[in-house]
Amino acid sequence: MKINQAFKNIKRLQRIGTVLVAHGFGPFLDESGLLRFIPFVGSKPGGQTASIPVGLRRSFEELGTTFVKLGQMLSIRPDLIPQEFIVEFRKLQDQLPPVDVNEIRAQVEKELDLPLEEAYDDFQPLPIGAASIAQVHRARLKDGTEVVVKVRRAGIREEVETDLSILFAVADILDRYWGERAPINPRAIVNEFASVVRRELDFIREAQNIERFFQNFEEDENVVIPTVFWPLTGRRVLTMSYLCGTPLREVEELRKQGRDLKRLARVGVETFFKMVFRHGFFHGDIHGGNVLVLDEGVIGIIDFGVVGRLDGRLLEDVASLFLSLVTRDFRALARQYLRIAADGGNADPEELARELQSVIEPLLGLSLAKIDAGAVLMDLAGVAQRHRLQVPQDLLLLFRAITTLDAIGRELDPDFDVIEAASEFAGSIMVDRYKPERLLVDLVGAIRDLADLGRDMPGQLSGIMRQAERGKLGVGVHVHDRRTLSALKREGWRVSTAILAVGGALTLGLSQVSGSFGFAGFLGLLLLLGGGAGIVISNLLWNKER
Repeated sequence: MKINQAFKNIKRLQRIGTVLVAHGFGPFLDESGLLRFIPFVGSKPGGQTASIPVGLRRSFEELGTTFVKLGQMLSIRPDLIPQEFIVEFRKLQDQLPPVDVNEIRAQVEKELDLPLEEAYDDFQPLPIGAASIAQVHRARLKDGTEVVVKVRRAGIREEVETDLSILFAVADILDRYWGERAPINPRAIVNEFASVVRRELDFIREAQNIERFFQNFEEDENVVIPTVFWPLTGRRVLTMSYLCGTPLREVEELRKQGRDLKRLARVGVETFFKMVFRHGFFHGDIHGGNVLVLDEGVIGIIDFGVVGRLDGRLLEDVASLFLSLVTRDFRALARQYLRIAADGGNADPEELARELQSVIEPLLGLSLAKIDAGAVLMDLAGVAQRHRLQVPQDLLLLFRAITTLDAIGRELDPDFDVIEAASEFAGSIMVDRYKPERLLVDLVGAIRDLADLGRDMPGQLSGIMRQAERGKLGVGVHVHDRRTLSALKREGWRVSTAILAVGGALTLGLSQVSGSFGFAGFLGLLLLLGGGAGIVISNLLWNKER
């Protein structure tokens, strides 16, 4: 089995090398040392026939599913790759000619362990959609329910795993080739991509996503989410209720039907921001083809293979970003964005500030209706990329979705304002954030940490002082003067007791704001008294030494 897999890897690697060489990447393969790992590929490749981004996009299209998916993932990562690659990778289409229905039949029967005729009363042979991972067929259950059946293409998991093993090997080689000069982290990119594409291959995960969205919108009369039929669902087959409607992208058709386009724009964006700010769980591939206008005038949402999650501090940071846009505090927007990004350690603060200013300045004279929120946030991600800062994947999914929503909304309603719509939900997040009871919970946690710090600090400082007295403190400076050591010990004690006192005062004050003394008030009083006593004692000792 291992020999067979090794042969597949070699054959696939040869195919990848041949395609890349044909599109002019031979010199790079040669210089990086990759060419010697690719058997039977000429060492004198032709020249570049197109720009590097165009050539890479064409190569990905030829190489199929894994590379198309990789390009699509990278198309929303301006924090990882330059803008010219982003533009090209957005052109990648995940569409393939349909496979024969007999192959689909075999996949369904293998997964469900049932003859197709026993699973479904009717199964349409022509698909209504065909992509690289799966194709979708209409069907009817035995009880007459109309459904759609999403079926994974045969052999696609094996093909993806082969490509992933090659990509991991290439990432390791590039890591060694670039070393400290690396403009990106190849291994991290492949790790993230592998996680994403493996989730897409598992239809049970998608079914679980649908179930969660269904529960979140069960009481919403404006939104319909498909129902999953679990007995007819597995890792390779997903059966769900059929939603009959017109895709939101078909604006002219909706206009002919007499639909209220302004209402549709409002309902669509409100639905999305409910996902983001109320549920912290949103559709990661929202576009005009995945949102349907049903006969009842409500919207239906389909295709839940890619989802985003926001929780805790990240959700509050996103709310702050939108409120900064609303209040036109663009400099605060930039600061908040940088707090979200993970620092690569090499950012030049002055240069970074200049680049952020170049993004922000053109916005200063614009009305909110003319600001493309998603594009602005993506531009900031591009600045992050150039300074080796990384933005969370889920956040970039959100920014891409907002950009798409903004474009759809403006087509439906020229007065559409995605920032205003988002700000209503973002504001509620921030109101909740600063409620007294929420602040009290946060403060109790902070005080607990401070109390631990106050309890441990004197002992830790004492240990440091002992090391210093023995000349073993490895900080480049040895302190031997006992008066200095005594002062350091005293100040450490006073700082820790002051922290306790301030924390106690704040807790006590908040307990009064909330109208109940209770445990929080008792804790605050205890900390205040203990901290105050510590300060008095430290002052007495200091006066005695003097």
